[in-house]
Amino acid sequence: MSNNRPPSPGATIREMATEKGLSPIQLAKKLGLQSTEILPLLFDATQMTGDLAAKLAELFGTNADYWLDMAIGYHTPPEVNEFAKAKAFLEWMAVADRYGLRMEFIEFFFRGLSLNEDQIDKAAHSACYDWDIV
Repeated sequence: MSNNRPPSPGATIREMATEKGLSPIQLAKKLGLQSTEILPLLFDATQMTGDLAAKLAELFGTNADYWLDMAIGYHTPPEVNEFAKAKAFLEWMAVADRYGLRMEFIEFFFRGLSLNEDQIDKAAHSACYDWDIV
């Protein structure tokens, strides 16, 4: 299980605001927030709302989903993310199995990881034997 956390929305906002030359007070004004609301936002102590995500998207030239997905990823415990990935993998594996595409799916899955071709091939074959699906 990976200990890497997704990026912090607050850190990303601080970085993007700095690039635009915005102080925290200027940022609060542009987002329509009270000055007391900006620090919790910048240090991930407040919840990302759809409205706030839309305002951030407009200000920084992104989209609201970018901010909402980042907040969800950051605030979701890593073990939940790992469980969700494993569950999704098994669900898709069942679909691939129905259509006779086991190896193709496993190789596709492992290509999403930072592995070279030999490592992908070895991991895919190992997974097939470990999970008794060959």
